[in-house]
Amino acid sequence: MALIKCSECGTDISDKAVSCPKCGCPLHKTEENQEPGKGKKRGKTFLISGGILFFVSMVIGLAGVSTQVGLNAKRLSRGLSGAETLEWMFLRYVPEFFLWVSIILVIIGIVLLVTARKK
Repeated sequence: MALIKCSECGTDISDKAVSCPKCGCPLHKTEENQEPGKGKKRGKTFLISGGILFFVSMVIGLAGVSTQVGLNAKRLSRGLSGAETLEWMFLRYVPEFFLWVSIILVIIGIVLLVTARKK
């Protein structure tokens, strides 16, 4: 246990103390006095990221609709080659994956914003 000086009044106090017993000045940063808007900023970041990813998934999904319809017809009639199979899988699953990730990011953002307001 070492003694340190209080930054406000100069009293010698233990380095393990939470605040100065004489003036009450906090010695160590706690969650409350670190960055008050940090949870709000993180929440907004998740919301914005989720929104952008949602938009990207919609663009990829809508841009590939006609190609996917053609590939589905080929797949049902005669089968697909290796490259066509990869293209079909990409057009089928990637936009859906991005959509679910964007929904999760938005939910995390909302939770962070709500919990940041309560503090």
